[in-house]
Amino acid sequence: MSSRPTTLLIADALRAVGRRPGDYSNKVDAEITAGMPASAAAAAILLRLLDTIEANVDGTLKDIDTEFLHDLRVSVRRSRSALKLFGDALGLGRKDLAFFAAEFKWVGDLTTPDQGPGRAPARLRGDGARSRRGEAGRP
Repeated sequence: MSSRPTTLLIADALRAVGRRPGDYSNKVDAEITAGMPASAAAAAILLRLLDTIEANVDGTLKDIDTEFLHDLRVSVRRSRSALKLFGDALGLGRKDLAFFAAEFKWVGDLTTPDQGPGRAPARLRGDGARSRRGEAGRP
């Protein structure tokens, strides 16, 4: 056990992936207004979720702290739900919506820690993993 205070250990972990405490939130705080077109509001929410996913990829891949994986998985689930709830507002056809739904499901499945600690990050890095399309280490 380290003699460093927990807050310093957290700051060290965040610094290792180029982040600092409080630099992001996993909350969906997209700026939307009542007068905004539904397509713009849906896009703003999905882009905010993408920001959170991207902010947690490096920490997840480096297996620094399980919170990176947790926040990534929550944002992926929220993205899947958002597509179901207001996918039509985005103006995408059924084929495009089905494609994105399948991709988010794939990421969700890939990040499910069903084989013990560290396995989800290993699958994301492609450590012996095969995607649903048979590609190793699919980005």
